Amino acid sequence: KLLRSVSGAPQLRDLSNPSWCNSTIPFPYSHVQDRYWNAGFLKYYELKQIPNFLLAAPMIITSTATLWFYCKDRSRLFYLTPYVCHLGFMLAFGVTSIHIQVITRFIASSSPLIYCFGADCILKTVYKEQEKELYPSLWSVNKAVLTRHNMFTSSLFILIFFESYSLLGILLHTNFLPWT
Repeated sequence: KLLRSVSGAPQLRDLSNPSWCNSTIPFPYSHVQDRYWNAGFLKYYELKQIPNFLLAAPMIITSTATLWFYCKDRSRLFYLTPYVCHLGFMLAFGVTSIHIQVITRFIASSSPLIYCFGADCILKTVYKEQEKELYPSLWSVNKAVLTRHNMFTSSLFILIFFESYSLLGILLHTNFLPWT
């Protein structure tokens, strides 16, 4: 169709409806993801994406362990059910429907449960060392974190993951290199 611009010069423009308008439920974001980003249910599972899956593996493992830990802990599950459901949905959606390299940022920025899990794992180590104290002192927690003495494998994994994610993120982001 021929339109006139403000200056009076003719312009050609297509005024037909975009394809997403003809959907049962018009949702432009799904259209953009499908057409321009090639994102959708299991579309990202290709051999060339293996490095991105390896980068996302620590967060996927940590999130899965977090869900497992809190689903087994019936005493706190009642209070944490919204967070457990939220993390479970985000993990399932992240693994199946978005670009896998953003899953770390996706989960770390919106789920407090993974940080609670890290704290629980570290405190478990401290309680193991000092069984007599009901509430370990801040010094005991810091000593356990700094020395990594008698740490459980899960505690050590989570501690190294959070530390390296923070340090590498600071170094790479401030030098304008891609991170997450």
